[in-house]
Amino acid sequence: MNIILTNVKREIEQLYPGYFALPMATGIVSIAASLLGYVVFGRWLFYMNVFSYGILVIMYMLRTLWYIPAIYRDLMDAAKSPGFLTIVAATNIVGYQFLYFEGDYVIASLFLLTGFFLWCTVIFSVLTAIIIKRKKGRIQRNMNGLWLLIIVATESVTVLGSATAEYYPASNGWIYFIAFMMFLNGCLWYIVVITLIFYRMAFFKLRTVELAPAYWINMGAVAIITLGGTALIQHGQGIEWMIPMQPFILGMTFLYWSVGTFWIPLIVILGIWRHFVAKVPFTYRPQFWGMVFPLGMYTVCTFKLMEVSGIDFLFFIPKYFIYMAIMAWLLTFLGMLGRISEVMTDR
Repeated sequence: MNIILTNVKREIEQLYPGYFALPMATGIVSIAASLLGYVVFGRWLFYMNVFSYGILVIMYMLRTLWYIPAIYRDLMDAAKSPGFLTIVAATNIVGYQFLYFEGDYVIASLFLLTGFFLWCTVIFSVLTAIIIKRKKGRIQRNMNGLWLLIIVATESVTVLGSATAEYYPASNGWIYFIAFMMFLNGCLWYIVVITLIFYRMAFFKLRTVELAPAYWINMGAVAIITLGGTALIQHGQGIEWMIPMQPFILGMTFLYWSVGTFWIPLIVILGIWRHFVAKVPFTYRPQFWGMVFPLGMYTVCTFKLMEVSGIDFLFFIPKYFIYMAIMAWLLTFLGMLGRISEVMTDR
């Protein structure tokens, strides 16, 4: 028993900053499954996601109490610190699940307020720590797909904010305004960050081990921008000042959806090269949840884009993409169970 407790404490000390990608991925796959008709499975994932979110909150709180130096090291590491932003996106996605599955706008609103507070706290803490750091690392070491979590976290506020605003008619104009501003910020940040990521990928030597699943966020970030745009269009139709903005938002939404679609075959090709040519083994790592999330998000955002645009033939994409998302979730979940088993049995 003492050995198991020692292992658990070691895991908490070394806890990956971006582990909230687990509830991010599980939450969006559950919504995707429900939208595509797999309601029972989607609801089951919802309950599991609330549990996993709670467990991670406890683990991060314990890490904060016991291992402050480890958190400080991660925060000052530009290659890892953006991973903390997964807590923002996970909080908003769990809130969106409560609204979608339970219709509980009160709990969803509490998650929105918490998510927005975390966004203000975490994003500026991460950026400040990186900017004021005296010894800067090189771009080839520090720039990776985790930086796109700036966009994912920001757009998650847009998605949940737009969905809950209609329940507060007295102040929904302000809520939609903030959601719209977050949407625009996410759009601009993607252009900045993806330029640096592509520059790093194309013009610096990239070791196979560095081509981690986190690069799937290249697509996932634009997928959640797409979902944010569709949420603004779908829920903001009664806001007078947003009416002339609708064509602009729809155009931007299609632009970013097309960029996300472009990334898919390239990332698949690079993944095949990594595992089948360079022979990197399929060993579970928390970063694999960063691959599951974009698959689920692309499924949901394409379905919602089809709804707001009326382009019905787009349905064939989520119709088949959902199987990829569910399969990726199942494989990653089994890998995580294997890792938990190793910790609990001292292997």
